[in-house]
Amino acid sequence: MPIYLLACMLARAWSDADATFLWVEIVAERRRDIAVRLERGELLPHGLVAAAAQQEITRDQLAKWYASARAWMRTTDDIKIRQRKQFLLIANNLSIPVNTKSQPYHSIIPAWVSALETMEKLIRGEPHVVRDGSVLLAISAWHIYPNMVVFSGQGCNKSVDMKDRLVNPGGTVSLGISDTGQRASRGIYWSLSLAHHKFYGRPIRKSSELNGDENRLSFAELQMAVMGGQMEDPHRGHR
Repeated sequence: MPIYLLACMLARAWSDADATFLWVEIVAERRRDIAVRLERGELLPHGLVAAAAQQEITRDQLAKWYASARAWMRTTDDIKIRQRKQFLLIANNLSIPVNTKSQPYHSIIPAWVSALETMEKLIRGEPHVVRDGSVLLAISAWHIYPNMVVFSGQGCNKSVDMKDRLVNPGGTVSLGISDTGQRASRGIYWSLSLAHHKFYGRPIRKSSELNGDENRLSFAELQMAVMGGQMEDPHRGHR
């Protein structure tokens, strides 16, 4: 189940192709880590070593497994539509990174562990002050919505009752909205260096953002699409 929850976090933040590349990198780095620890003479569980030594997990297998997690997440989006919209009204006015590490394995694993630990405390009824975007990404991906207290920095503090029966009383997230610059509407974002995005060359630095409609074109993208449609075709004239 924790691995499935990680798949949902990646599905929320990244496109299908990018998330698959990240899974390839996670699996490869985890195997390397186990091999290094074994060579040092550490006593590791037999099941862990056996899993690392098993037959190669292909990119296609990872993509198919990941697709099932994305399908589950999208289905639950429709079920929890009211809470999701309410959450995004807040999240999209923030500018907060998941974390500041760019190497995928060393960024993803701490974000996942932090989200698991924090969400468990929130469900038990313990409050949490948001210091990075990992728990907010988990809230969006796992559809568990604790109550929220938003501090605007201008005396306009607001309490948002999400009415989630899975969260015990007291499990409240506190966060602030204070960035009014150009990045104020960036929301929850994650920047990683994707070494497995292509077979040759340097790693590609990519950034993702959590927003309410990932299929909507930005204005710049719309301009490019319109200009592309107006380009002259040498065989057909103007389109």
